[in-house]
Amino acid sequence: MDAKADIGGEDSGVRPMELVLMGLGGCMGVDISMILEKMRLTLDEFRMEINGDRAEQHPQRFTDITLHVVVKGPDLTQEKVQRAIVLSKDTYCSASASLNANIRVTYEVNGEFFELGGKEIE
Repeated sequence: MDAKADIGGEDSGVRPMELVLMGLGGCMGVDISMILEKMRLTLDEFRMEINGDRAEQHPQRFTDITLHVVVKGPDLTQEKVQRAIVLSKDTYCSASASLNANIRVTYEVNGEFFELGGKEIE
């Protein structure tokens, strides 16, 4: 870990707040893949992109976080992937439960884009 050079760091490592996002992604990623596996679904590809916006005032907490989940597999459906995401975000992932931020999730199932709630986006 390191900090920005303008506050005394060398800017040579991951910053603590980046680790918070990595922790959220890891927690939800493990949950989602395990839930889909328990549904006996095949995952050929799984990746996640995470971005966070922080407050300007200290302690500069995350106010908004966007996760984009991409999955590919022969038997994946939008409904099942959405169910796995909701279970992770709202029930199992202690990282998402610990954050005081608005967490927005979008996801892609075999090339089709959706927002959490099932709405297809273009």
